[in-house]
Order: sequence, then structure tokens, then C-alpha cells
Amino acid sequence: MTTASKTFRARTLTDALAQVRDELGPDAVVVRRREGLEGGVAGFFQKAVVEIDAQPGGPALQPAGGGRTSVLDDDAPIVPNPAPMPSAIAPALARDAAAAGFAAALATAERTPAPRPHVDPAVDAIPSPRDSGPEVVPVVAAPAHVAAPVPSFVPEPPASREAVPATSSLLPAVTPGPDEHPEVQRVLSVLHRAGLSERFATALVGEAAVHGLPFAEGEAPARLRPFVARALARRLDVAPLRSASAVAVVGAWGAGKTAVISRLATAYAAAGRLPVAVIALRPKDGGAELARLLAPAGVPLWATDDVEGAAARIANLRRGALVLVDTPAVPARAGAERDALVADLRRLGLDEVHFALPAVLAGEVAREMLAAARDLGADRIAVTHTDATARLGMAVELAVEARLPISYLADSVTVRPAAAEDLAFALLP
Repeated sequence: MTTASKTFRARTLTDALAQVRDELGPDAVVVRRREGLEGGVAGFFQKAVVEIDAQPGGPALQPAGGGRTSVLDDDAPIVPNPAPMPSAIAPALARDAAAAGFAAALATAERTPAPRPHVDPAVDAIPSPRDSGPEVVPVVAAPAHVAAPVPSFVPEPPASREAVPATSSLLPAVTPGPDEHPEVQRVLSVLHRAGLSERFATALVGEAAVHGLPFAEGEAPARLRPFVARALARRLDVAPLRSASAVAVVGAWGAGKTAVISRLATAYAAAGRLPVAVIALRPKDGGAELARLLAPAGVPLWATDDVEGAAARIANLRRGALVLVDTPAVPARAGAERDALVADLRRLGLDEVHFALPAVLAGEVAREMLAAARDLGADRIAVTHTDATARLGMAVELAVEARLPISYLADSVTVRPAAAEDLAFALLP
């Protein structure tokens, strides 16, 4: 009479063998072994499972010839047994078939047998199933003398290795040489003519060569200019108006601040989407020039020397309108007159202060004016007189150096919001 087998399931073969030993005793024999995956979500995050069928030991299960040997001994031989039907066997599943589920993994294993890596030493000690037929494997405890598998790659002794170069020596130089790309010298020349310093221009070209060209598509060598322009655009900060607020424009005499005020007011009035009003604080001509510029657009203007009255009017108008404030010229030297202007602007309760920087202004003079503008609370730069020079890059580099965003670009006729890429490609057409 055939002894009925019992099925045991565990995460590892060692755990399954322990269950067999506890329940069926040390003479038990494994007649079938299955390995697979279970659990998870949609085929992912599954865990390995070992399932074995075992029977109590008996005369029909002993090896031919010789005395009785416990199949739980470390050196127990494999006991032959009639092979079950192939459909009853689930061979080792490859890990990369987990997402396809148990059935798809089984089909994959049958077409292309591949041993699944094990983490349990007892599993490593058992041969993988062969295509010719399944094996009947005895319950075998993990042998104490099993050595760890030898890795396929054996590192060389430290003495035979070459010294690893320092990290800095592995990084490419950011500054490009004249022979690295055929466009390098031409691009540098264009940037210099646009008003950028040699240091700034070289840094832009180096960034484009190292971090831009590797992603170019098409035939080599790729065009360098677009990547240099984008490197410049990434360094630029722009901040035109985005909501109704109270905005002042400050600047030196002749910087173009009044022109910026009149053109902004005219543009908003023509669009008709946002009410706009202008206040001229202590104008020398009583506001006559600004009134003339605003008249065609019908923009209301209040010219006043009363700072407190101007502050009250701004507080009322800013609730639903854009209030633009034209200010007295910034004094060239620090002193009481400049301090008074700083105090007046603070009393007005402004949201933004834009500094009118002529594109023709450069060097230490421009830096001194920027320092004065910061004292006045300037947090943006409106570049003016952009059509008076081909060296617009001077103002752009000053804005980057001062870490102030550019709000508007104004020429002799128009004003337009600054856009980083448009400005960069204008310098490097």
C-alpha cells in the first residue's frame, strides 16, 4: 500500500525541512519539490516559496541494497522514485519573470530553463531539475562543511593595481581651448562685441561645451551657439509685473525712468484690462513732461510734493489698479538729499522699486549707481536706452553680478517685459 504524502510550504527549503523533521520524523523522504513565487501586487513584490511533498520512511522507500539510512543525514543518497507527471512539477522560476505571474513564469521556465539564484545554502546543495524529468530529492539538512560559492570575479591584490587618479583630474576643464570646437573663438568674439567680459564669456562657453554639447543631436560637431545662449539664459533672472501693485521707478538724471513710467502706463491703458494711474513725486517741471506723454492714453496723473498725500492716494488706488510712481532723480553722491529720498520711498509703502539702468552705463560708475539703488529699496532692474548701444551685454552682466532680476527692456520708442531666452539669443544671434 502506498503511503500518502503530505505537503509542506515555507519561505526556504531549510524551514520546510524542519517542518518535515518535526512532523514525520528523521526517516521522512521528499518525493516532490516545487518552487515559485506568491503574493505581491500585479505580479510585483512577490516572495519566493518552497513547497515539498514528503512521506514517512518505510521499506518501499529505502535505497536498493545496504542497510537502512536516514534520509535526513547529511550524506544521505538520493532515493529514486517513479517520476510524477511533468504537469505536476513547477520548476525553478527566473526572478525576471515575476511580473508575469506564476503561470507565465512556469511557461517561460519550460521553454528556456534557467536556474533561479538562491539565498539558502541548503537549496544551493541540491541540483536543479533537468529537462529530461523531475528529480526526487531527499530531505537534506544544510551541511556544515559547504563552502561559500567562489565569486566569478576575483579582485587583484592591492599591490598590482594602478593608483586611481584624484577626482579633480577626472573632470574635464570648464574653460574650452581653441581647438575643442570650431565655433569656440567665433562665439567668444560675438560675446565680447555684445559687451560681456572675457571671464563671463569664457565661463558661458565652457558650460555649453561641457554640459550642452553631449546632448546635441545630429552630425558632429554640433552648433555651439544655441547651447551658449541657453547657458546665459539659465543665469538670468527676469521679473516683470505680475499683478496690480504700487511700483516706483528710480534712476539718475537722464536714465529714462520717466519714459519707462509713461510707456508702461500707456501699454496697460491701451489693453484696458487693468486700471492704471500715475503719481509724479516732486517733479521739477510740475509733471508737465509726463502729462504730455500720458495724454494720448488718457491716464490720470497726480503731481505732488506731499509724500503723505501720495501715500494715502496709493493706499486707495492699489486695491484694484496699477499705480506707477515717477520719482526724483537719484543724487549722484550719498548725503542728506539721497537719505531724504530713501525715507520718502519708504513712506509710500511700495510693492516694487525698479532701477532704470542705461544700457550704455558700465564699469564702476554703474556699480556705484546700483549700490545707490539698493539703498532706495530697488529690487529689479529696468534696462533703458537699449537701442543706444550694441553692447547690451554690459547691463546683462551687471544684473547677474548684482543678483537682481531684469524687469523690462526700454528703447527710444517701446518697453517690453524681459524674457531670459529672448535676451540671451539677442546677445548671441
